[in-house]
Amino acid sequence: MARSGGVDVLPHGEPFGRGGLEPSVPDHAPTHPVWQSTPIATREKRYVEVLAVTDREGKVTPLRVVWHDGRRFDITDVTACDRAYSKAAHQFVTRYTIRVHDHPTYLFYEGPRWFVEAKVGGRIAGGLR
Repeated sequence: MARSGGVDVLPHGEPFGRGGLEPSVPDHAPTHPVWQSTPIATREKRYVEVLAVTDREGKVTPLRVVWHDGRRFDITDVTACDRAYSKAAHQFVTRYTIRVHDHPTYLFYEGPRWFVEAKVGGRIAGGLR
């Protein structure tokens, strides 16, 4: 870069940054290139089998989740049931906040089918985390 009147000038004659001022780099800027960082896990809609009971008032309570490979996860507690937006389904669905082996997670009900948002990328999908 050439200097012109105390301002750094790019080869095309344009000053660098706004008003010829160079942008400041924060002290906490990462020292490693961004493209070498760990990929962010995204979520994928994965349908699962669910054993559930329905009481006389129509309240549905899930009891067990059966994963696609046959593994079974007993639900130890259902802490909430509400309408929420699922990023994996791109719509509002009934979301159950459940606990499986003392681990909180979500279980979604969409019409007659149940699904989870499985992690893909970053980590291998295969559990209810």
